[in-house]
Amino acid sequence: MSESNRWTGKWRLYVPCSWANYEVAVMKGDPADLISYETGKQRGDYLIVRDGGKYYRVFGEDVNALISDLDSHLNLESLFLDLPLHQGMCFGRDPEGKRNDVFYCWAIEQPTTGLIKNVRGIPSNKQFTTFTVSYRANTDHTYVDFVPGIGITSFVFGHHGTVSEVAVNLVEYNPGA
Repeated sequence: MSESNRWTGKWRLYVPCSWANYEVAVMKGDPADLISYETGKQRGDYLIVRDGGKYYRVFGEDVNALISDLDSHLNLESLFLDLPLHQGMCFGRDPEGKRNDVFYCWAIEQPTTGLIKNVRGIPSNKQFTTFTVSYRANTDHTYVDFVPGIGITSFVFGHHGTVSEVAVNLVEYNPGA
């Protein structure tokens, strides 16, 4: 069964952390919330944490508890961007792993340059560079298109073996202050 939904992710709160060199945004709604979606499922709360060029997605029930123990949540499992991106990059892999392929890490494919069409708030005549960031495992795959200066423009997830697929695209962009 295929179902079309409008799913909104929003910045709830920006938390400057004077006790660390982190920038933290409290978010409401993540594309990953749509994995195993059921009608009525609510958007979850999570954090995006920036530590230099590294970005982490931290999930949990209690946002305040996550913030108070932030260091323990910033690890290879929560890392999802390591800027600047470049083709052939592979990050977030267990350093003990002895792999030389693009499985079980966030791999950067060849960037493309082109227009971002049909997104309210983005000029339709401006060229952007898009990086596809992919995570491949035996059980599933995730592809995220990331545009520097804009953010995530698409998210695709597929589970190998069960009926759980997600494909979402950015439809509206509102630049921050």
